[in-house]
Amino acid sequence: MRRVLELLETRDSVPVAELAESFSVSEVTVRSDLTAMARQGLVARVRGGVQALSRGHLEVGFDLRLRLDVARKCAIARAAATSPISSGTITPMGSTW
Repeated sequence: MRRVLELLETRDSVPVAELAESFSVSEVTVRSDLTAMARQGLVARVRGGVQALSRGHLEVGFDLRLRLDVARKCAIARAAATSPISSGTITPMGSTW
């Protein structure tokens, strides 16, 4: 993990294929490791590779956004569900907020 983070200090992104070759492991292994790193909030998984979160990239993977602010999202959903103004249909606008 540390070596991936070191690579991302000097580059915008690193492709899965390059990491697999560099570490002499399969692309499946790299993808699994990158997913674990994304779950820990260390990197952003993007199509075909990985990006550093600390570099201010706007493209944060859906899997990471899904796990961010879960308590706040649930509170919003509960409030909307019990709202007397509700027309019976709640339509979220956008991705995962």
